[in-house]
Amino acid sequence: MEIISFKYENSSFEIHVRFSASGFKQDDRDIISHVRKLSISILKATGLRYFLKGNTYIKHEEDNSVYCSFEHD
Repeated sequence: MEIISFKYENSSFEIHVRFSASGFKQDDRDIISHVRKLSISILKATGLRYFLKGNTYIKHEEDNSVYCSFEHD
């Protein structure tokens, strides 16, 4: 998995990641869970500790990427 972009502002976090072909074939629920865990790890590395509630999930099949946005819960 490759992070294409991420953005943290106020109480929201956006991330766009590209998966390998095999990783992209996972169930949507599994992909969202994986991206949420990655997002929490990034926030923890910056000293922030939050539980994230998912807002947006967009799957781009043409390039095996996923865009997710989360808010602090």
